[in-house]
Amino acid sequence: MKKTFDINISGLIFHIDEDAYERLKKYMLALKNHFNSTESSNEIIADIEVRIAELMQEKLSENKQVVTIADINDIIAQMGSPEEIGNDDEDEAIHEDAPQKFGSKRLYRDIDNKILGGVASGLAAYFKGDPVWFRLGFVVILITGIGVLLYPILWLVTPAARTTAEKLEMRGQRVTVDTIEASIRNEFHDIRNNMNDLGERGDSFQPIIDRALSIGGSILDFFWKAFLLIVKILRIFIGLVLIILGISLVVTVLVGLFGPDFTYFGGGDEFLYFSAPSFFKMIYGTGGAYFLALLTAMVLTIVPIIALIWGGIRLISKYKPKNEILGLPMLYVWLASAIIGIILASMAGLNFSESAIVKLSQKNLNTQNKTLVIAKGHQHSPCAEGENILLANDDQRICVNDKDLVLSPPSIRMLVSKDSLVHISLMARSEGKSVLQAKKIAQSINYSFAANDTTIFLNDFFTLPNENKWRDQTLTIQIALPEGQKVITKKDITPMLHSRHWQYRNYDDDRQWIATDKEVSEIE
Repeated sequence: MKKTFDINISGLIFHIDEDAYERLKKYMLALKNHFNSTESSNEIIADIEVRIAELMQEKLSENKQVVTIADINDIIAQMGSPEEIGNDDEDEAIHEDAPQKFGSKRLYRDIDNKILGGVASGLAAYFKGDPVWFRLGFVVILITGIGVLLYPILWLVTPAARTTAEKLEMRGQRVTVDTIEASIRNEFHDIRNNMNDLGERGDSFQPIIDRALSIGGSILDFFWKAFLLIVKILRIFIGLVLIILGISLVVTVLVGLFGPDFTYFGGGDEFLYFSAPSFFKMIYGTGGAYFLALLTAMVLTIVPIIALIWGGIRLISKYKPKNEILGLPMLYVWLASAIIGIILASMAGLNFSESAIVKLSQKNLNTQNKTLVIAKGHQHSPCAEGENILLANDDQRICVNDKDLVLSPPSIRMLVSKDSLVHISLMARSEGKSVLQAKKIAQSINYSFAANDTTIFLNDFFTLPNENKWRDQTLTIQIALPEGQKVITKKDITPMLHSRHWQYRNYDDDRQWIATDKEVSEIE
């Protein structure tokens, strides 16, 4: 059984047995006596204690909590005894090319020679290189974008070399009493030389300041040139993007105005056909207003695109013409076109300011409680062939047939009659500058159908004179059914059914309906 003591070394508490305590006490006393006359004795002893504390921590584990005499002997063997310390004079101790004792090497941040965090100088000390090359390497990868994360990560995970032992390990030197003493003597030697220089020349700070400013200026100049290079590359890249984008837009506009018409097929029944010239014909007809609207649309879209291309050229070439031919003149042209476009749009808008609904005709049938069949008529819409189409989507098509506009399909709406007859009414709707004009345009709609006591044949299109132009005309075929009347709608007229009569677009089956006292309902 042995006595144990609690000792404090470099701020750490250790449990140590009696023999180890006596051995360590004699060792530390011998070191203090040896360095007693040394100028930096306190700093040397403090760093030696830090190193001894680190080595003692390595000797301990969960199963071993007490430092033994064997541990202390091993630590002394690693650190060296005072008798083994070299008697080289102070000048020899500071020579960088003096023989060095090499040991394990660890990566630290060299905060004594840092510019930011000491990462580059720490790597230089570890690999025995020049810190300048490592700093330039970080600048290069910073430009590529990798260094933005790499340097902060290394700064965060790499510890700083603060103690003498850590500074020796950073350079791969063995941490012994001898090397700790030499390192501290070197530091004091550098400080003493700097103080001597200050004593000899009152302005000795000036070269240091000049050198620091020179280094700082070089670094700032490097970063400034790198920044200018990045800006130049970005300017050229953006310029090329603007030029390519502008040319693509010009081609798109010209094709849209004068090329093949645009057609889009989506999923399911989605469909869209649009042509700017055709749309303008629907609104303005084929007179002067049509050509003026087409020209205005072209100028309003192409002038900004040309300015976009010109901006891209300026970014790449830095060309500054003496006479700005693409400046104010083109701006004036664009503003004039904008004013004309506003006038044309206002004129078109007036034609859609009022709306009216008129009844074109009505026909009455007596089915005598027989089932009524509603089927598609024998005339087919000219728009179905896909020729001369002005506008089309999955709900409606507008095309030109000779001098008439053809619109398809009309809408079917089934109601409950107040008597025992079936009433077929054609309800036309249109827009115009006034209610009177809207009624007049609606009355010009032409539609034909055939019916007898058991069957109604409905055509899937209606026409209007071309001179009336398009004013959002619609035609609704209202079929009022007496209570108890049964109806079969053939599958080919399903697209004509009013939306409230069906929820899903099923064109494959006929449908059965019955008129109740309140509404016409589908028979499941």
